[in-house]
Amino acid sequence: MTDKPNLYRIKIGTFLVCLLCFSLHAMAIVPSTDGWYEVRTPQDLCDISTLVNKGQGNIRVRLMNDIDMSSVLNFTPIGLYTDTSGLPSHTFTGIFDGQQHIISNLTVSRDDTYEAGLFSRINGGGTLQNLGIVNATIHMEKNTRCGILAGEIHLSTVR
Repeated sequence: MTDKPNLYRIKIGTFLVCLLCFSLHAMAIVPSTDGWYEVRTPQDLCDISTLVNKGQGNIRVRLMNDIDMSSVLNFTPIGLYTDTSGLPSHTFTGIFDGQQHIISNLTVSRDDTYEAGLFSRINGGGTLQNLGIVNATIHMEKNTRCGILAGEIHLSTVR
């Protein structure tokens, strides 16, 4: 259902109904009418991670308020990337606008070869802007790149 345009889905309570196949899906983050994904909760940020890590890296995301991630024990980075061949990798290539908001109490702990941070890898013209991160812990078991913002940033903009 994620590849169908929004006009084929309607929201009923906490569910989405596909108007093409009439199937009922648990509510996940969907873009607003202007095409931006609006993040308001820790679950919304986790949904963005899932979306990008399934291959939809060229999206536009904006934080609508400060987000306290203390309820998420181990956040999966957005755009999971590894140099290890045979493992799936997806980078973030879109726009992430924090709109001057703060993500606090972020914890990422990896015991694999994926890069780590809020983002694993930002690449190919991606933009990260207007975002603050406070009280973040990034823990790596393997000898892999990590940072608070991202494990690696290539050919992209941070401002």
